[in-house]
Amino acid sequence: MSKFNISSLAMAVIFSGSSNVTFAEQASALPSISMNRNILAQGQHWRKTLIAQISQHPTLVAQRQIMASKYSQANGLRQALYNPELASSVEKEGDFTNYSLAINQTFDWWDKANVRAKTADFQVKSALQSYRAKWQSIIAETLKALVQYASSAKRSELALAQEQGIYILIAQVKERQAVGDLGPLDSQLALYSLGQKYSDTAKLVAEFEQIKIMAQQFIPSLNDQEISIPDQFWQSLPTVFPLDSVQRHPLVLAQHARRQIAKQNARLVNLDTKAEPTFGVSAGKSAGESTVGLNVSIPLNIRNDYSNEARAASQSALAIESELKALLQAKKYQLKASISTVREYKKRFESWQQLMADEQTSSDMLIAKLWRSGEINTNDYLMSIQQISDGKLAGIDMQEAYQLALIDALTQSGQLIDFISPPAKNFRTQ
Repeated sequence: MSKFNISSLAMAVIFSGSSNVTFAEQASALPSISMNRNILAQGQHWRKTLIAQISQHPTLVAQRQIMASKYSQANGLRQALYNPELASSVEKEGDFTNYSLAINQTFDWWDKANVRAKTADFQVKSALQSYRAKWQSIIAETLKALVQYASSAKRSELALAQEQGIYILIAQVKERQAVGDLGPLDSQLALYSLGQKYSDTAKLVAEFEQIKIMAQQFIPSLNDQEISIPDQFWQSLPTVFPLDSVQRHPLVLAQHARRQIAKQNARLVNLDTKAEPTFGVSAGKSAGESTVGLNVSIPLNIRNDYSNEARAASQSALAIESELKALLQAKKYQLKASISTVREYKKRFESWQQLMADEQTSSDMLIAKLWRSGEINTNDYLMSIQQISDGKLAGIDMQEAYQLALIDALTQSGQLIDFISPPAKNFRTQ
């Protein structure tokens, strides 16, 4: 934020005796945050810097650990289902020592390994999309914090400019009082206005500091210049949000993957109800004679055929599919609401820009000229300046609302992650 010493600047104006500098002129000459942005914070550099900072957010670090855990589980599912079993025995029979050594292997008769491999693939997809959903959520929160930061900075700058301008006005009133042009009431009105402005400025500056701290929780190492969102970012965003874009939303894609996992689990549980043979080969010595044997064992699912477990797994898969439909429906309606909000704020903000484009500066100068010439009194001058300030604040509020609505629409449509994507290294789990 632009930094200046209000008291020293005001006193310099007062003692300089300059009566030609008005509040409106001084306010228009104040530095703006948008003019102080570091050029390195623009475009791709700003995007890369933001991504680097967001990647270190504790929530995303935790999510990457969860994703790594899911990847390890998936790798486990791709391994062989059954390990061979080694069995041995030794016994004493009279003068003979009998012994045997056997190797048993259960065979994947129903190709469960293929089902497990498919489950692993969908588990990886689910973990990836869950991470992307969390990334998009953090990005949205960060951008909203930065929008609020920029808007709050403009409001506090405007309030400080008004406060400074009233200091100047008081000096000019005293000059005109000295020559008999104005009475003591004008001075009192200016002082009362300054007192009110102290309260307004304190609230806005305190709000700015709070919002700044909240923004820095996402990007703690960025300085004041780099923290502003560059204009290039807003210009690159889409203005159309197709309803079918929710199909590509990370949360929806993650739910699709979970539905497939549930289906494969149901299939796997159903296969578990079927018996699989175990073959074994043994060799040894019994009563002094060499022995070789072959054995086969098959479990008999008589007392429990595991049909209840299979039914439960199928019902769980149906429940997850219903949850997917509910999620899609909710996302579509949320996107519709966001689109309507963006449309309204965009229309109102652009109308405000057109109305104010040719009027702000000329109105400021005209009112200042009328006051200096005595055509309007001090009270009318202060009221007019306040109305102009209210108009500027309304523009700041509308721009903030429009940008927040745009971020929300991008988030609801799942398109925000296309503009600020997580780095590829975030997906390396080794």
